[in-house]
Amino acid sequence: MKVIEVARLLGITADTVRFYTRINILNPTKSKANGYREYSDNDVKRLRFVLSARQLGFSVEDIQEILSHADKKKSPCPTVRRLIDQRLLSIYDSLFQKRYRSKVIC
Repeated sequence: MKVIEVARLLGITADTVRFYTRINILNPTKSKANGYREYSDNDVKRLRFVLSARQLGFSVEDIQEILSHADKKKSPCPTVRRLIDQRLLSIYDSLFQKRYRSKVIC
């Protein structure tokens, strides 16, 4: 599949596909006939995972870390749990600070 085909399939821009290719989350092959990048079904699945993880609030760095473990055939579950715990602590801290500020102002 070409860049534009992947983009249309996933409802994103071609620039988004190129971005994830540029930062090595996707690793398409190059067509020998024309030099175009060719994305596999696995690339599409991987990008679908990335987009879902981004919607859940994972950073690009978090996703790279998760995929790095998966690529090495290691379970990414401990990493995901740690990242979720960090995210929850950050959210709780933010909520606490907002609640504290609102009480101080009133």
